[in-house]
Amino acid sequence: MITSINDLCKALSKEAEITQAEAKRILDALSNVVINEAKSADETKIILPKIGTFKVNVRQAYTARNPKNGDPIDVPASKKMTFKTFPNFVDMINK
Repeated sequence: MITSINDLCKALSKEAEITQAEAKRILDALSNVVINEAKSADETKIILPKIGTFKVNVRQAYTARNPKNGDPIDVPASKKMTFKTFPNFVDMINK
């Protein structure tokens, strides 16, 4: 079971026949690419072939109400990221 970055690095290094240090650099680079791409665009898709798609959605700023006293609260705009697996990915893990 992979429960940490170290476990993932070990599995990746074994599968790709590279060192754990190289696997860690690859995972760090992948993380940085996903984060930087998500930061740079308002709405974007980041596709990981054979696995799935990260999608960044922008939530517009709006005014909400405090449920205790009814005072208005300004909620700033924010980004939300979702991940959806490809159907083939689900089929592959169920074989």
